[in-house]
Amino acid sequence: MPGKNLLLTTIHGQTASRAVIAGGGKVTAIADAQYLLQMSDERTARDNIIVKRAGDDLQIFIDGIDEPNLTLENFYGDETHAQLCNVDADGQIHAYLRTDGLGSDGHLLLADGESAPLFLGGPALGVMPEAIGATTDHAAAIPLWPYLAGAAAIGAAGSAYHHHTQGSGNRHAAPSGSGTTPPALPTEWSADRWGASGKAEAGSTVVLYEGGTKWAEVEVDARGDWKLTRSDPIGPGTYSFTVEVIDKAGNSSGQTEPIEFVVPPWSGKADITQVIGHTDNLQGEIAPDGLTNDARPQLVGRCSTGTVFVSIYDGTTLLGATKALSDGTWSFTPDTDLSEGPHSLTTVAFGGWSGNGEPSPAWNFTVDTTPPALPTEWSADRYGVSGKAEADSTVVIYHNSTKWADVVADKNGDWHCTFEEYSGPGTYSFTVEVIDKAGNSSGQTEPIEFVVPPWSGKADITQIIGHTDDLQGEITPDGLTNDARPQLVGRCSTGTVFVRIYDGTTLLGGTKALSDGTWSFTPDTDLSEGPHSLTTVAFGGWSGNGEPSPAWNFTVDTIPPALATDWFVDNRSGSGEAEPGSTVVAYHNGEKLIEVPVGADGKWHYTLDNQQPLVTGMHTFTVEVIDKAGNSSGLCAPLEVCVMPPPLDDDEHTPASSIAIGSTTDGSNYPINLSDLGPGWTGNITIAAEREKSTGANNDAGSPFSRSLPALQDLLTDGANNMFPMGSKSASEQTDWSARADTSYPSAISTELNAILLEANASLL
Repeated sequence: MPGKNLLLTTIHGQTASRAVIAGGGKVTAIADAQYLLQMSDERTARDNIIVKRAGDDLQIFIDGIDEPNLTLENFYGDETHAQLCNVDADGQIHAYLRTDGLGSDGHLLLADGESAPLFLGGPALGVMPEAIGATTDHAAAIPLWPYLAGAAAIGAAGSAYHHHTQGSGNRHAAPSGSGTTPPALPTEWSADRWGASGKAEAGSTVVLYEGGTKWAEVEVDARGDWKLTRSDPIGPGTYSFTVEVIDKAGNSSGQTEPIEFVVPPWSGKADITQVIGHTDNLQGEIAPDGLTNDARPQLVGRCSTGTVFVSIYDGTTLLGATKALSDGTWSFTPDTDLSEGPHSLTTVAFGGWSGNGEPSPAWNFTVDTTPPALPTEWSADRYGVSGKAEADSTVVIYHNSTKWADVVADKNGDWHCTFEEYSGPGTYSFTVEVIDKAGNSSGQTEPIEFVVPPWSGKADITQIIGHTDDLQGEITPDGLTNDARPQLVGRCSTGTVFVRIYDGTTLLGGTKALSDGTWSFTPDTDLSEGPHSLTTVAFGGWSGNGEPSPAWNFTVDTIPPALATDWFVDNRSGSGEAEPGSTVVAYHNGEKLIEVPVGADGKWHYTLDNQQPLVTGMHTFTVEVIDKAGNSSGLCAPLEVCVMPPPLDDDEHTPASSIAIGSTTDGSNYPINLSDLGPGWTGNITIAAEREKSTGANNDAGSPFSRSLPALQDLLTDGANNMFPMGSKSASEQTDWSARADTSYPSAISTELNAILLEANASLL
């Protein structure tokens, strides 16, 4: 396919012309002309081009290597010596140079059929005349005289240094009747990789030879000076230069003794570090000796300091070239597809004047763009998919166009994919795709479709059980628990293999169904604080999943309630405040005394009847709050009570005597002085009366009776009698004793009464 249109500027002598050449066009080369090459749709010059010799014609490739953009016909004709040039961003004209250092017009040395990369380099040859840069007349000839002031080197550079491939014959024939005295040999001359210079007869011609072959010639000026300067230095090698002076009459001085020198080879190199494919099925590096279906893979690598550009070869075929970047890296992607089959890519670093380095180690790989065949033998069902395909290829299985799985075919082409869990109920449509090792795809097959009917099995939750200290047992539906890992138990249908447990839509886990149709599950991690809705689904193996069970809703509450406040308890009554709806447990000396529900107003109280009096000694009372979820507040700081009443005095006798517990008084009306108890005591004093008979009959103990002790501070406030009466009192005297349980003796008490103090109970408030 022809390339893009080319804008061709031809500079010849003192005129220039510009023309648009259609892609693939041909132009007859003009001797000693400079050709400036630019793509018609680009504003800047291409840094790299490729040229190829075809007979006497030169083919120029700019945007690919399939078809030339331009052919210069008769470029290799006798004495043509045309030059390829271009203009840089500063308007300076430069020649295209060979990357092998053979010279600015070294492409003339190409053998028939040989190609070579060129790059825009070397010294500037002059400035692009503005009239050429601005003209839009693509066919007009433009006189250069007004524009070449300071830029006459353009023409000179093209003619100052010609390479001759037609032999070294002398084209300066002696004119008829001229002298026969030969000119003198140059006594002052020098040669190096940049050229040669010296002194010779004015007006004569100096011919430069290398290794006995004519290399170039130049005219000697009126002062006898001559100079041949290369636009780029010669490349590595051993050189032997001689010169010959030919005067105007055609007489020759003969050749001088040679000047010999060696240009050492350049040690720079460029290596391939990666070859990268960019196709859909094979993204990434192409390994050495690997496969790819990318016919234009990207090459990247590193190169030595001083590398100007890197040439890329496939075997001996030049694929193209690319500039070396300032960080020592390079990248190249072919403009045209590599052929199907094996390839061996190498690179050569070009160091400008230093020439080419050695080729890099080869990176071998195979381009395979032929897709594999579709599988002709394959099947799919709820258990898996299997079939035959290209050996070592990858078979991708799709369900409803979504990738399901993939598997590698063995060396015999056999492959199979067995599903870990058989397909559950539903409609299935399977296709397969074969991808070979190079990444080529067969495309997807026609689908195999089938239906798996739904399963009717189910699993139900029959109990959810909490196992915390304060709440052992079943958690009722819509109930509370402080067990963040409650146990679930239930029953399931015959054929159930596995039961899955969900909290809403979140899978908590699963458990095996037991042979008796039951199952049990405890979460591995804590359920979150708050409400939960648990359901179960029975899995019947090949039969798939059943329908979800009814939800069992409950709330996890692991936050303990606050301690009770404003509380008081003893062995007969208690009250205080706590979390509404919770339960208060009262303890006496570590033993549970009572459980009291807390009302909606947060208050609680209790009164206990028929409680035994506290015995003498230390007593500890405390309370604990347990909320509805079973969380405990812990025990409140204890209330400690020491029961150790002081002796009670008998105030009827002088001197007063103490009445000890179990002692007997000899009066029938012995009061007990409450002031002896000290402030803050209350409680009961129990006494018993016994009857004595002088006749010696058996004593009959009277019935004991009890009187309640009001708080001392209350007695003092009321101004009441501080004495506890042992005998009977009148009704008027009893009004101050509102808490008195009994105010009279038993009826069977004789006139001789001994009162016995049986027990004294008192508590410090």
